[in-house]
Amino acid sequence: MIHLKKIGAENIKECLALQVGEDQQRWVRSAAESLALAYVHQETAVPFAIYADEQMVGFVMLRRNKEFRNVLLWQFLIDRRYQARGYGKAAIRSVIEWVRQNTDYREIVVSCYEDNTNAIKLYRGLGFRDLGEPDPVHREIDFILQW
Repeated sequence: MIHLKKIGAENIKECLALQVGEDQQRWVRSAAESLALAYVHQETAVPFAIYADEQMVGFVMLRRNKEFRNVLLWQFLIDRRYQARGYGKAAIRSVIEWVRQNTDYREIVVSCYEDNTNAIKLYRGLGFRDLGEPDPVHREIDFILQW
């Protein structure tokens, strides 16, 4: 069963060891870079380890946006050893549930590179809708899930 757990002294080393495949590194920051961002943005960033039962399989970081009253799915990765097992989809479902239970926001937004076809398929499959054409500079597609 997939669940989210806060990053702390007991699991930070394992989190820092998470890695995506070489061909995916251009799409996602490392857990170390993401945790540095979480430190800088402590008031809004919410980092979690993703667990399948007791095994850490990934990392996700949310960012609360009070101005737009939504949550940004800011960073997301499943370790290369655990990909293609349904953990990504289950993790995003856990994120959606966490947002519903722990905020009064009714919207999650996420961006991904237009050539990251697995991420696009994942978000669309979970009910996120495209917000238009890719950004011409960064080549990212924006998605939104509302309830």
